[in-house]
Amino acid sequence: MGHEVDLDITWRAGSLNFYLTKLARLGGYLARTSDPPPGNTVVWRGLSRLTDIRLGTETAATLMLLHHAVILFGRKRSNRPIDQVDGLLQYRLSSSKVG
Repeated sequence: MGHEVDLDITWRAGSLNFYLTKLARLGGYLARTSDPPPGNTVVWRGLSRLTDIRLGTETAATLMLLHHAVILFGRKRSNRPIDQVDGLLQYRLSSSKVG
């Protein structure tokens, strides 16, 4: 009687239900109070969208690295982007050595 326990775990961060709802929202689930729990299809769509977001951020990071390699080393050394990235990585490794 002295202690009240919150039994609503719907929005408690860290719970499986919390993250499942967030994933379903990426798939189009509206999460209104009157809506039923998210189904397999909407969770699958959310997972697919999350995968696309991750792939997009990794691609953007790679393109930024290539862009900086071109700025740092210019295009005279090689026209192949992989050589420019390798040159940038070698430069970073050599400049980070102490002494």
